[in-house]
Parts: sequence; C-alpha cells; structure tokens
Amino acid sequence: MRTLLRLTGYLVPHWWMAAGVVLMLGAITALRMTPAYFTQIVIDDVIPARHWQNLALLVLGVFASAGLLNVLTSVQTYLGQMMGQRVIFDLRSEVYGHLQSQSMSFYDENQTGQLMSRATNDVGMVQFFITGALIQAINFALMVGLNVWAMATIDGWLTVLTLSVAPLIVATQMQVSTVMPMWRAIQQRMASLSTILQENIGAIKLVKALTREEFEANRFNGVLWDVRQMRLQTSRSMQAFMQSMMVATTLSQGLALCYGALLVVEGRITIG
Repeated sequence: MRTLLRLTGYLVPHWWMAAGVVLMLGAITALRMTPAYFTQIVIDDVIPARHWQNLALLVLGVFASAGLLNVLTSVQTYLGQMMGQRVIFDLRSEVYGHLQSQSMSFYDENQTGQLMSRATNDVGMVQFFITGALIQAINFALMVGLNVWAMATIDGWLTVLTLSVAPLIVATQMQVSTVMPMWRAIQQRMASLSTILQENIGAIKLVKALTREEFEANRFNGVLWDVRQMRLQTSRSMQAFMQSMMVATTLSQGLALCYGALLVVEGRITIG
C-alpha cells in the first residue's frame, strides 16, 4: 500500500489530466449504458404503442451515442497515455538524478546491469500501472457504482441478490495479491539477465580469449529458464483468477435473470 501511495503521488503535479481521465471514464461508462436504456424504452413504450417515429429517433440516438463513445474513448486513451508519459519522464529523471548523487562505493557494490534494469524495465512497469491498471480500476469502480445505482432504481431486492456474490469476488481479488510477489521475482530475474548481458558484451574480448562462451551461454540460459518458468506460473495463476471471476459474474447474472423474470411474471417490473 505504501508503494501504491508513492506511485499515485506522482500524479499530483498532473492532477488536471488525472481529473480529465476520471471525468472521461464517467462519461464513457454512462454512454455504455445508453443502448440498454434505449432498448428499455423501445420494449416498454415504443413497440406496444407502435410509435415508429420514436423508434427511428431512438435508433439514431444509439448511433449517435456509439459515435460519441468512440470519440471520448480515443480522447481518454490519449489523455491517459500523455499523463503516463509525463509521470514516467518525472520518475526517470528522479531516478537518474538519484543515481548521479551516489558515491563511488555505491557503484562498486551494485552491478551496472541491475541499475540499468531498475531505470528502464522497472520504470516501464510503473508506466503500465499508471496507463493500464490504475485506469482500469477506476473504470471498474465507476461501472460497478453506476450499475448498482441503475439496479437499485428498478428493485432493491434485485440489487441485493445480484450483489450476493460480492464476497466471492472479494475473496478472489484477495488471491490476486499472491501474484504480486511473482511479478517482483520476475523483475529481479530480468535484472539478472540485463546484468549478464552487460557483463558479457562489455567484456566480450575477455570472454572469447578465455573461451568462456559456452559457460556464459549456459549461465544466461539458466536465468532465462527461470524467467520462463516464473512467467508460466504467473500465467496459470492469472488464468485461475480470471476463471473464478467469470464464474462469479455468471452466477450474479443468472441470479439477476431468474429473480428478474419472477418479478416480470408477477407484474412488479416491465420486460424492458
């Protein structure tokens, strides 16, 4: 959590872009619900009353909302990338300045490849967090909030029943925390790869003079094999997480459809 707070702290100088991304995500989430709202009007009002002119207007509204959705999505993506690039620029400059301020003994104790990996690969992962994971988390929160509000306006018990699987989703999310150490281990092994490459390329004449090519190749392949195995293990864990989320989501949808159908039969809500 401390690391997360430190990363989000880099967004403070670019707060206006972060606010713009959040506003865009809110508008995008609302627009994604527009076709469902128009479909409700068509089923409940237009078709029974045979107001075909209104149907044409609603169809045009769907196309207009889809076009606006595409525009806002493009703007939000560009704004998110711009924010991420500015944050990464600040972070890389800070990391480089920190490296410049270190003493000579610091460079004697730390391998060059490790330091290069920290300044490139690790900072790249921060960019992925800013432009990907953080924005997706905000989008998910807005989507859930808007959908809960929409269901609450239809029927309170329908909302409660749909959210009854929330503990399962939370438990699944808690299991994702076990994946984070795997990613950190992968980054550390990738740093080891960078170290081996830097050492061998920088001293390639010495490696060839001592005929150590096979030894160095085996050392490189050993670390590469570790990275491969770690990535496969992480992939298996993420697939298990995704399948659990799909089961929880499907269960929630099934409960909502069954109870919603019962409410329609009893005449408490409309089909739309």
